[in-house]
Amino acid sequence: MRLLGRGGAVHAWGAVRSNRLGFGSLTLWSTANSNQPHKVDCPPDAVQVSAGSGHSAILTSRGEVWTFGQGDKGQLGHGDFKDLSSPKKVEALPPCQWLSAGSDHTLVVSKEGFVFGFGNCTYGQLGLGTRAFRVGAPKLLTAFQDLGERISKVTAGYRVSAAITDNGKLYTFGCKNYNSLGHDEQPAMVLFDYLRIGARGAQTVPKLVTALRNQPVEDIHFGTAHALAVLRDKRIYGWGTGAGYVFGDGTQNP
Repeated sequence: MRLLGRGGAVHAWGAVRSNRLGFGSLTLWSTANSNQPHKVDCPPDAVQVSAGSGHSAILTSRGEVWTFGQGDKGQLGHGDFKDLSSPKKVEALPPCQWLSAGSDHTLVVSKEGFVFGFGNCTYGQLGLGTRAFRVGAPKLLTAFQDLGERISKVTAGYRVSAAITDNGKLYTFGCKNYNSLGHDEQPAMVLFDYLRIGARGAQTVPKLVTALRNQPVEDIHFGTAHALAVLRDKRIYGWGTGAGYVFGDGTQNP
């Protein structure tokens, strides 16, 4: 858990495995937990924080991106695959305005509206048009430039990703299982395994969610197998696997 307080200070608590909390003094892969909030040693002007499965990211008012925690898939963006116990600035990025840490990948939006990604791309969740086990340094998603789209916000989830344009169009990419991308496709329900998922289970470039083409989107968040989007008119849409009443409509329909 991470909390952004007034004045730009960041506090964290929870499991400290992989040094995901950024305290700097804990042994990697420690099984200890932090039950109370502790201040993270990071720049004092944080404006956004994001917590992934084992790593964290911080955005400052100057547009800097700082990351720490587990880095085995390159999700920290420093050009290597090392874990970090304290926040470190991602030097390869231009000034940024938004970021999101996923399960083991990270997406950021530059102040010019370009999207950069790094980390696990096994399921196409970096939107680079290819599948790679790990990407250690920030890579530009050229697909949005080709489409002439300027991006305002991104969301990185569990092996899936989304981007929202300035005019509210929603694009998603990554693992197709359970239709959590919202493209009305029904791929085989295969295991989350690189060797078995097959090409049809990976959306490697951003694809427009056509069902919401004429309904501008404000925000989107992913669960493990579903997604919820908030429209600019404040309505909420959901898709994916509905087990566990995740859509709030009283049903568990898939």
